[in-house]
Amino acid sequence: MRGKKLTGLVAVFFVGTMILCSCGVASEPEGTAVPQLPVEQDKALYAEQAVPYDVSENIQVEGYSTESGGITAVTPDGTPMMLVELYNKSDEIEYKYAKVLYKDSVWSVKEEAWLEQWNKETAEKNYMIEDCQYGEDGYLYVKCAEESMPHTKFWSDRDKYMDDYYTVGIHLFRINEDENTITEIPIPQERFEGEEEDLKKMPGFVGCEFSVFADGNLLLVSYQGRINGIYSGVTGEKLADIDPDAGMENRLADVIAGDGFFAFTTVDQESGRMQVNVVGEDGKRINAIPTETIVDMEGGGAEPKISVKEDMIMMASGEGIFEAEPGSSSFTCVVDPEKDNLYYLSSEGYSVMDFIGKGEQEDYLLFLCNDEADAVAEASRVFKICRYARKDSLVIQ
Repeated sequence: MRGKKLTGLVAVFFVGTMILCSCGVASEPEGTAVPQLPVEQDKALYAEQAVPYDVSENIQVEGYSTESGGITAVTPDGTPMMLVELYNKSDEIEYKYAKVLYKDSVWSVKEEAWLEQWNKETAEKNYMIEDCQYGEDGYLYVKCAEESMPHTKFWSDRDKYMDDYYTVGIHLFRINEDENTITEIPIPQERFEGEEEDLKKMPGFVGCEFSVFADGNLLLVSYQGRINGIYSGVTGEKLADIDPDAGMENRLADVIAGDGFFAFTTVDQESGRMQVNVVGEDGKRINAIPTETIVDMEGGGAEPKISVKEDMIMMASGEGIFEAEPGSSSFTCVVDPEKDNLYYLSSEGYSVMDFIGKGEQEDYLLFLCNDEADAVAEASRVFKICRYARKDSLVIQ
């Protein structure tokens, strides 16, 4: 989630999966609880702030409009940030990007010289931002797909342009916001391949996920898996393959890198329970941290989501926020919804869709979703960005 977008014809493959995954998202099904361990400190240490995901009412840029939210991240100091698309009001085809920050209880545009340069240089290249994250080095990393035509044009008449819309390439950039410099990191490209007729006919390249290790190296994981591995964040050279014993074939969600390791959720084949696999930067498995979550592979449901900061793995669900070191045998609860008297995290109607990240002052940022009935009894999703911060270390607006 977090506003991530599927690009080109990759989206076609995921439509059915996304529909299945959306079922039951309004409340976490029985059996998905992570271990409810005691909070180590006193009660009510954390406060909860619901940050609106819809930025459209607050973002005013002459000649442009925006829809809802965008690609969400958390800055190193814990400030919610988005990269949002702005659409030309005259044709709704031309678009550019803006950076917005949540400060003083409102979303507002943060002028960035690098982003002005980005919009100029990519205007004719049909670059669509898919994901972004801040590395431990303080740089902003942005991944985008170069499309055969503006994606806004494709969606204006999907039937007409279906055969002409595909991904030309995947690009990853490292941005120094202090010096306003943009550096492209060369990453491998993976074309669609396979025996299925649909794959044989598909032009273009496969999308990929990325995450940044603390030392600046990259973890790349692609849809078909042929480029999976650890790469140099400078040259793009492949440094290590991911060992088959790491369990990547059973992973459930995003792969997140930290200080010398990466982690992802997977399913223990014997018990059917979710666990967090930890793999070293050499690609070899280090540990598997168990949870009590029973994974329903057929019925869908909302499993706990994870994130990593430095040498700590974090996990969030309706049961709370948990942490564990890479070599730990279990997770420890750090934010308890009941003891901290939290509303959204403990609500049966909301599910954690993504763990956006953690700031420097013990503040956690989660992306939550609820399905609420509208006036004609049809389900409509309500998205919230919720921030959980220690009361003694950070004042929440």
